[in-house]
Amino acid sequence: MAGTVQRLDVGRKRKKGVMGTYFPTANELEAWDWCVKNNIRISYKPESTGASPKCWYITIVIGPYKKGEKAHVSPDCYKPGECQAQMYKTCIYYYDKYRK
Repeated sequence: MAGTVQRLDVGRKRKKGVMGTYFPTANELEAWDWCVKNNIRISYKPESTGASPKCWYITIVIGPYKKGEKAHVSPDCYKPGECQAQMYKTCIYYYDKYRK
């Protein structure tokens, strides 16, 4: 049909997010933004590969990027909803520790 646009995902079911939902507070977002601006990279990585990992670790790298650098990995493993909250707690920790 000329002149009509069809959606490609008609009839498909959307997958639920693997990470769950977490809404950071304004203080947590401020701490995360400060960490990004000051080369403190905090993120999470899955314990195993696959479609839906059950456990996540927090990774921390301080300083500018260097080729081949190794991240510090948390000893504890967190469930999908908990890892986001823990990541923001870690951001707040470094924000309070290094902020002048």
